[in-house]
Order: sequence, then C-alpha cells, then structure tokens
Amino acid sequence: TLGAVVIFALNIWCCVETLLSSSSAMMNTLFIAGSKRGLLSAGRPRLINKSLVCTPGLKIRFPIELPVGKRDNRLSSADLRKPRLWIDTAIPVTESPELGARIMEETGNATLTRERVSPPLQSRSIKNNRTRPKNQASFKGLVLSLSEKASKGEFSREHQMPRKKTVLLLHPPGACSAFTRSGSQYPPLGLNQLKAIIGDTSQVDVLEADGHGLTVEKTVDRIWECAPQAVGMTVTCGTKELTNAWSTVVKNIHTDYKPIVIVGGPAAAFETDSIMKVCRNVDVVVKGEGEVTFPLIVKILQEKEGSPVTEVLEALSRIPGVCVRNKPQINDIKVPTLPSDEFKELPFPDFSTSPVSSYWAPDAQRYPMVTMMTQRGCIAKCSFCNTPQIHGRQIRGWSNEQIIAELIKLKRQHGVKEVSFVDDVFTNRRGGPLKLCKLLIEQELNLTWYCNVRADQITPKMAETMKAAGCHQVFIGFESGCDEMLLRINKGETVKDLERGAGLLKRVGISISIGFIVGLPGETEDSVKKSIALCNRVKPDRVQFTRFTPIPGSAIALQHGLDAGRGFHDRSAEDQIEQWIEQCYEACQYHPSL
Repeated sequence: TLGAVVIFALNIWCCVETLLSSSSAMMNTLFIAGSKRGLLSAGRPRLINKSLVCTPGLKIRFPIELPVGKRDNRLSSADLRKPRLWIDTAIPVTESPELGARIMEETGNATLTRERVSPPLQSRSIKNNRTRPKNQASFKGLVLSLSEKASKGEFSREHQMPRKKTVLLLHPPGACSAFTRSGSQYPPLGLNQLKAIIGDTSQVDVLEADGHGLTVEKTVDRIWECAPQAVGMTVTCGTKELTNAWSTVVKNIHTDYKPIVIVGGPAAAFETDSIMKVCRNVDVVVKGEGEVTFPLIVKILQEKEGSPVTEVLEALSRIPGVCVRNKPQINDIKVPTLPSDEFKELPFPDFSTSPVSSYWAPDAQRYPMVTMMTQRGCIAKCSFCNTPQIHGRQIRGWSNEQIIAELIKLKRQHGVKEVSFVDDVFTNRRGGPLKLCKLLIEQELNLTWYCNVRADQITPKMAETMKAAGCHQVFIGFESGCDEMLLRINKGETVKDLERGAGLLKRVGISISIGFIVGLPGETEDSVKKSIALCNRVKPDRVQFTRFTPIPGSAIALQHGLDAGRGFHDRSAEDQIEQWIEQCYEACQYHPSL
C-alpha cells in the first residue's frame, strides 16, 4: 500500500541522513536498495573487517540515489519513482559496523554501497569485476525443478485456439541476468536478428521473458497463448541445462501437441552431440549462421503444418547445417556462413517489441542502452578462441553508413543514449574504425559507447578520435603479463604492446577494463606474478582474472584434447588456479569478493 511504501521510505531516509551527516566531505554517491516485502535486492551485505560490503547487483525496483554531502537532503516524490540501476562493485561502504547493522535492521537487509568519483587518472581504486552470477546456486535449483515440474505435467493446459505462430523465439527467464557476472540485462541479438530476417511478426516473434522480467508461470502463459508450431532458443556452453529445462517445459505445455524445439548459437557449431545428450527434448540443432538456415526452416514449417512431426523433421534434415535428433553423423555437417557481399544486405536486429528500457550493464554510463554487433570474423589467431572457426578470419559487416543510419533509428524510436559494440574486436573494422568515429562526430548523435579493442591496433589518433566520438571505456584482453605465455597462445602481441595501447587510451580519458586468463597451459607461479605486475603498472579502471576454460573448437582445446569443464567464473574449486586468482586480486589491491 501507499502508506507502507511511505513508511519504508522514511525508515531508509533515517539511515541515509545519518550517513550523510558523517560523510559530507566525501566525493561519493550513495546507492541504497531495500529487499523487504518482496523488493528486489542484489544480495545480503556482510561485515568483513569491520566494513559493510555488498555483492554485485541487478536492476532494483525501489532504489534511492543521493550524492553524499548534498545540501538539500529532502527526497521528492519524483526521486522515489525514478527507476535506478545498481552498480556492480563490491567495495567498503563504511567503517562503522554499528551503522551497518542499523542499516540492515531498518531496511530489511538492504544492499548498500558507494561509487567513488575521483579526479581522472588519479584514482588508484579499481573496480572489481570478479563477481558471482547472481543467485547462481539457487537458479540452478530452479532449472532442475523446472524439468521435474514439466515432466509431471504441472505446466500442461488444454489448447482451445488456432495456431498463432509458426516459430516463437524464446529468451527464457534468467537466460542473461543469471549468467552474467554483474546480472546484466542484454538483448538477445541473435534472436532479434532472425526475427528481422523473416519480418512477419504474425509468424515469427521473440519472447524476451528475461528482459520483460516474466516469471516462469507468465512465460508459460505467453508460450501457450502463442501456440507456436516450433520454439527456438539460443544455447551456449554455459546454458545447456537451462535450455534442457525450458525445452522440457515447452514440450509439456500443450496437451494436444508438442512444439518442435530448435536451438542454435555459438555452442552448436562444435557441441552438437553434447547438446543432444544434455538437452533431451531438443529436436533440431542449427549449426552456423542462422540467417542462412532460418528462412528455409520457417518455409518448411509453414508448408508442413499439420503433417506428422516425423515428416516435418525429415524435411528439415535436408537443409544444410540442420542436425536432427537420431540422424547419423550430426557432427560432420558443414557449418553454413553468409558471403561477405550478402552480409551487407541483412537487416539489423528488430527491437520493435523489445524491453529496451530494461537493458542494463555495469559499463554503461547512460540509458536507454542497447548492444550492437557491426561485424563478424576476426583476423587474429589466438589459440584459446573459436571465433575464426565459427565466423572465419575474413571481416564481414555492415558499412559505416548503414551503422550510422541504424543508430539514428534506434535513437529516434527508442531514445537510445548508449551503445555497447559487441564485436570481437572493434578496431578490426573492415570499413575502418576511424571512419565510423568521424561519422559519429559529424552526425552529432551525442551517443556514448564502449567496445573491445586490441592494444596493438591503438594509435594516438585513433584514441583521440574514439574519445571525441563518445567512447568512454574499452575492454582489452591482456590474457597474461608474461611474453612467453602470450607467445604460447598466439596472441600476436607483447607485454610492451599491451602497456603502450592501454597508456594511449588512458591519456585521452578513456577508461580501461582489462582481462587476464589464469591457468593457461604452461602457467607458473612466475607467469602469474608477471600478470600481477603488469596490472599494477597499467592501473586499469576494471580488471577480471578468469579461469582458463577450453572453448570447444579452439586450437588450444583441439591440441590438448581439453574438456570445457568449469566455466570462466566458476569459483567452486579449491585448486591451484583458484589460489592464483585469489593471489591476483589481493596483490592488485582489490577488496576480497563475497
């Protein structure tokens, strides 16, 4: 009720006022989010070394954002209604355990933290990217229970309406938010791309259950209402169990028929057999680029509507790149790719029915934000990566002019202010990153953005132009601070290259986020120490030390016969790699992760 909300807000404000009065001289921003009475919270705070710290967070329904030391300490009703987003750091908040205990008591174990606002290039405080996927353990339990409930028919209901969709492309609850380190919410670009290819939402549509914040029950309701002939999902190395759970649910919703379940995505190219084994209710795995295959799949589904499922699957199996369950040699099917000249004819992903206002990432500065892929392929030969094996080494993408036109459209239709360019390497652009940046400046789009780059491709002019075009942060894969290790993985860069590129970007005011891979074949105590030393010399704004995880299809996995095993951010093992990761964070002056 309104009265309860007002009382709750006043309780929170009492705590805020106390903290404001004791910290008025600090240049910080205070974020509070309550978890009482069903309000979402990112995690329980803990008292560690007499400091209140918090776990990373997700979108908050009832947050309050106040600058510490603000003269007018009153909150307006507009402040309370304004949607805010949580920050992803886990740093000390206050040295007062008594105040921390009071805050937790008053707000029902609220999550509280602050984000440092220090002068550029002078801050030694680095944001810690080493975080757990939100509630991953409980989410895995939910996934397991989904399969059990579906198998028992708990989601079943009679179908009493005509078939509405040929294909429903499903992005299920938790597909993004439960598998990202910070609980980020990104659009399913691949599914939106397929939707745009068909262009007829009466036949093919995307259900972004995760982005819309739908519960399992609401998602089931939407699938039932659409009554699709087939349901499509994206599967990755880390989401097989989730895909298995939802394919089981999909098969058990309608009492009169079972939709065909189709999956595709990065894992499909090299793990077809594994997907079929784990995802027992998946009928079809699509290898390669779906833009080639999907229109043919939709055509056959429309032509064969009402036919026996076996007949439909037999027809689908004749499409290049389509693997059907119980068909022999499914791993030998070639991966179709789109020729470079045809790629430019593709439409951009369709955001017409997307929950753009829900998209969030810790790296973004402004909202609404979207992600955008402008090209595919990578010219590098890094042995730990499988991008060249999936998309090739030839760079294929939209022209700079097409990209600018799409950005103008997104800004006009959705009010987009921030873009995350998710190309493997933005500076690999075939049309030239400098040309795209100059067009961004000329068009005066007033967009901010961030991207991935290679350090050896950064020049003083490129850094300056990127900054002028709105770039505020880049991610650079350092991988190691040891030249011998870089040589082992065919990185094509030296430690000197990494330091130089990062220095050029920092010099113009672009924030640096860097990543190290810990536990690569040949890793030693000495090479780990060299990575720590490099990190402390570069002084990045963000860093992540991730566990080496062999990617199926990568040269290093094929060479060593390695299994993917634990994920990049798995922290359940107490082995040498985990000890090295702990050592890295501690030596780089990070607060211990929760």
